[in-house]
Amino acid sequence: MECLVVNRSVPEIEAQLGAYSVAPNWEFPYHERGEDLNLARVIYEDKTVNGKNYHWWQTHVRGWRNDDGQIEFHAHWELGPTENGNAHIDGVGFAFDRGMSLLGSHLDDAGIDYERTTVETGSNH
Repeated sequence: MECLVVNRSVPEIEAQLGAYSVAPNWEFPYHERGEDLNLARVIYEDKTVNGKNYHWWQTHVRGWRNDDGQIEFHAHWELGPTENGNAHIDGVGFAFDRGMSLLGSHLDDAGIDYERTTVETGSNH
């Protein structure tokens, strides 16, 4: 799986991304996967998928601490779960590539250096 790796602490990452409206998201994920960091940035975007119009979308970011103490991030773009429960669960509009691109942009905006890599996924990722 493609990941963006950051060499900062969880509180530092939350503070720096928080300045760009990326907020903790522990209340809403339907499937927790043992992550150390769970963030989302919700926006309004008028988009039609399969003939139905949706408005609230999120970049959902998950991060796991690796053996070197770095955070391995991956992100996806999806419907916001609070406004689109069933469609969110069904994966309507889900886009991994867009989420990763947006995560890179958020990290760039916040001045957080990262490396792009591929990691083998275990049971948690």
